[in-house]
Amino acid sequence: MYDIMHDRRSGQRERRQDRRAPFIAAVRTSVAGSSAITLGLTQNLSGTGLELLHPDVAEGRVSLRFELQDGGGPVELEGDVVSARPSGPGMQRAGVRFVGLSSAVEERLVRAAR
Repeated sequence: MYDIMHDRRSGQRERRQDRRAPFIAAVRTSVAGSSAITLGLTQNLSGTGLELLHPDVAEGRVSLRFELQDGGGPVELEGDVVSARPSGPGMQRAGVRFVGLSSAVEERLVRAAR
C-alpha cells in the first residue's frame, strides 16, 4: 500500500503534523545566545512551525518575531531549525518547529494558517 506521507523524491518521511498555509511576512531572526538580528521571510505557516527563507540559518534554536494579520501585535517565539537547504544565491530555506508556545500564541498561529 502506498504511504501518502512518504516523499519518494527525497526518500524521507513527511515530518509535518499540521496543515501549512501560504504566509508571507518579514521575520526578525536571531540565533539563541546571540544579539545579532537578521531578516528573513516566511513562506508558509502552521500552528507548529513555518518555512523560512533566510540568508544564514543552520540547525539549532532561533528566536523569531513577526506580525500576523490579526491586529494582535507581533508574535515573538522560539523554534528549532529542523531542516535547511540552499535556495538560490546566498539564501537558505529552513523548516522551523516552534517550541514552548503559550496557548494564546498557538491559537493565533492556527487561525492565521487557516
